[in-house]
Amino acid sequence: MSDEGDRGENPSARILVVDDDPLVREIATAKLAADGHSVVAAADGAEGWQYLTSASFDLALVDLEMPVVDGFTLIERMRSDDLMRHLPVIVITSLQDDEAVDRAFNVGANSFVSKPLVWRSLLRQVRYVWRASTVEHELRDAKNQAERSVRLKNSFMSVINHELRTPLTHIIGFAEVLQKETDGPLGSPAYMDYVEEIVGAGRSLYGKITEVILLSRGLAGEIELEQGEYPVSGLLHEVMIEIDPVVRLHGVTIELPEDAADPRIRCDIQLLGRCLTALLDNAVKFSPEGATIQVDIAGMVDGGLEISVADRGPGMTGEQIADCFEPFVQSDMSFRRSAEGIGLGLTLVRTLIELHGGKLVLRSTLGEGTRASLILPDFRVMAESRRDEPSLVAV
Repeated sequence: MSDEGDRGENPSARILVVDDDPLVREIATAKLAADGHSVVAAADGAEGWQYLTSASFDLALVDLEMPVVDGFTLIERMRSDDLMRHLPVIVITSLQDDEAVDRAFNVGANSFVSKPLVWRSLLRQVRYVWRASTVEHELRDAKNQAERSVRLKNSFMSVINHELRTPLTHIIGFAEVLQKETDGPLGSPAYMDYVEEIVGAGRSLYGKITEVILLSRGLAGEIELEQGEYPVSGLLHEVMIEIDPVVRLHGVTIELPEDAADPRIRCDIQLLGRCLTALLDNAVKFSPEGATIQVDIAGMVDGGLEISVADRGPGMTGEQIADCFEPFVQSDMSFRRSAEGIGLGLTLVRTLIELHGGKLVLRSTLGEGTRASLILPDFRVMAESRRDEPSLVAV
């Protein structure tokens, strides 16, 4: 059995030699021990199997032609046992038969040496196979750890989705019923204020939970785009309806291009709308009251399309821009603590736009503002856009 412990830290291997030739066993034991390995020798496959099932080994040297249980059978038994499935095996054979060697590899051998043995070559084989096995073990361990992490993440996301979002939906729903006073007045006007706080906080928390789940699915490649062809004006219209409460709350103005070309784009309208909403939401929250936020649509030289949102907020340094793309990191914590968000917005936007084959580009100057652009590739633009100087309409 192969020990799954700290095998990479110890250069010596625990080796089982299985051969019916006593001279081979004796010399192999002496040579391998002199090379720093610990060795156990067995006279045939049956005895070798007894050792394998009662002790731990890192490598096995197995003769193919043996009485009672031959090498082929022994290797097959090893490969059918979960604890020995990956134990490296070097076969020793006097058979000058390619078919026999191929059969040995087919049942699970890792390498072979021919009799009469050249001991220096055998020691090199042992070192090589042992080193390769150690690397394989480390890769397998890393893969298992990654798979465990994925299972843990999926379990966590399932808990968030079902155990948090479901009761939160009930909280929001019943709070909205109270807000509408469906079954009669609440009484004190203060109660209505409390209910509005509950509804607002519930919707905000629901949105944050949805962000976490969507980002997790996006990073894992689990989102399939529900694609259709839509005019950009339709996208902007839906986004402006969504962002209007935040715009009114912060007392800012959003200016849209009125006469610019209106190309149709092929996209997942819900996900792309979420991207643009997030950029506008970010711009609104970090703009001073009374500020104007500019939305532009421009055709790219390569046939792509740029949808940009420009604000006159505090701006960012290059280092702060880099921090924006780290999940749960906010680039200017002293400033952003007053703003809503858990630091997923731009990370989520980048993930979703990349699913469309596009990219998110940030350009910012400290003290002057930030321009965030969604760049869609040419294959998503169904009609040629033109770069007109737009007249603007305030929203």
